[in-house]
Amino acid sequence: MFPLPRETFPAMKFAADQTADFADCRDRLLLATMSARREFRDKYLMRLDARVWKALKTRRRPAASALQSGSAAAPVGFAVFAPRRSAQVPRPSSSPSCSPILIGAGTVAGSLDDVLLGLTNATTSTMRFAASHMHRDVLDSRVLATLQAPTEREPFEHLGLKWTAKGAPLALRRFVRPRDFVYLESTGVRRDERGQRVGHLVLHSVELPGCRSLRTQYGVVRAGLSFSFLFSESLSAPGAVDVFFKGFVDPRGGVPERIALAAAADAIMACQNAPRCARMKKYAWMVREVRDLQPSHDAYRVDDGDAAPAQAEGEAVAEAAEEDGCCTVCDVGFSAFTVSLTCGICKFHTCAACVQSVVVATAALVQETVPFCHHCVNAVGKLDAARVARDDATHTLRALRQRSGRGSLGGGDGVNCGERIKLQPLKKRCQSSPLAFQSRRDAPLVRHSEPRGRAA
Repeated sequence: MFPLPRETFPAMKFAADQTADFADCRDRLLLATMSARREFRDKYLMRLDARVWKALKTRRRPAASALQSGSAAAPVGFAVFAPRRSAQVPRPSSSPSCSPILIGAGTVAGSLDDVLLGLTNATTSTMRFAASHMHRDVLDSRVLATLQAPTEREPFEHLGLKWTAKGAPLALRRFVRPRDFVYLESTGVRRDERGQRVGHLVLHSVELPGCRSLRTQYGVVRAGLSFSFLFSESLSAPGAVDVFFKGFVDPRGGVPERIALAAAADAIMACQNAPRCARMKKYAWMVREVRDLQPSHDAYRVDDGDAAPAQAEGEAVAEAAEEDGCCTVCDVGFSAFTVSLTCGICKFHTCAACVQSVVVATAALVQETVPFCHHCVNAVGKLDAARVARDDATHTLRALRQRSGRGSLGGGDGVNCGERIKLQPLKKRCQSSPLAFQSRRDAPLVRHSEPRGRAA
């Protein structure tokens, strides 16, 4: 059944005022999440009250706990929290299947640019590439429309409309139908009130004309979500990125809350895989550089001015080792009993122990195994993520313009979505603002109350 035929959803293009509405929705979601992050940091000192919040899922690493209790808590790298039933935390929606507000906090190893490189996916091919490295049980996905594409000047800025289908965990597939989501997605970088760079990932469900329900034809239930992630370089843990999350999910279809919360926690925790996805993009970028810039398959050299002297010295040592019939990494001599392999990047010969085989997806998403010597593996780790993102942005713009025929980023000869686009698919109890998980701009992050029963 998956992937679905291309004609399942029509191509789309939007007028300038419609695009502005989407951008305004994104901006208001960001404003609310920035306010919640500031409150979490300054008022609650990055610790939630254990009487109000319970941990749904944690991933332990040597970092400070985001949950305050009477005794010292075990360190965690990232944790997702939900309000206890006795806590008076407003529900984000009157929908009976909607989850409560969820909070995530912790750290991700890597740099901010690495995280953003892993999260910025403006085309269907890169979206599926990222899904294969970050998420589980993703059945199909595609970009419905690109409203703002990354550019060489702003390689992490992206605003688009996407569709994703997600299956239930293997143990539940007989009882839980697949869910699909139609949503607005935005990535980019802003400055907070302290002037610090803050990256974001926003996903917010929308209802679009032409994106019909797939329940009758494919048995897929249309669900809703509103996820907002904020990322900033950690001041307390060098080489790490602080993460703050706020959002909710509405699985619909009668899924028990505990199953819905577990699935939501898994999806939120997937942000920790962004640096790994970025590394795989760097591998693919380096292979593409070899094949695009070196059509004769000569050796590729990383163009980095700061590393040039060391690189030249390393190349001289490697060439000398190669002339002596030795591994260019460990200097072990080759013999009749030693397997000699050629690095797919630098073209030097190495022994089997000094080569790492990496499964790389090419531009056409064709997977192939490419051998990387340890020197080139280290070079991939040192690649500037922004440089890779700028190059990817150039390729993305070229692909979008070729597809549209006229250079439009909103799609080719698709339907014009002139009908009313609903930015707010979930009814809320308090107001009609697109900020679906906050009752008012300065609403407190947590509230205390006497114990009460489960909401209807």
